[in-house]
Amino acid sequence: MFSNLDESQLTALLDELCIRLGFCLPPNEGIRILESPPADIGEFAKMVFAAEGIPEAEVTRHLRREVEATIARHFEAAEDYEPGEPVGDGQIGVHLQPPRAPA
Repeated sequence: MFSNLDESQLTALLDELCIRLGFCLPPNEGIRILESPPADIGEFAKMVFAAEGIPEAEVTRHLRREVEATIARHFEAAEDYEPGEPVGDGQIGVHLQPPRAPA
């Protein structure tokens, strides 16, 4: 499945990945996804895992399925979306992690 989510739909997806699955991306990674989102579910999931610093070999089948199912729901919802409808939980963008302090 392929999709072209708009910025509010992408932000709602990133918010759900953070709230429900704990993938709260650093702001620079969230911005990178917002600016150049993968249109394929598998590639989107890989980008999320990479942004979290999780090597591909360490991603369990269960975790991959959960992340991909979340992405797929948002891709499907985007196909039925009518402009002007609210997207997400109304807290757009508040779930990105603050910048990390330099080590």
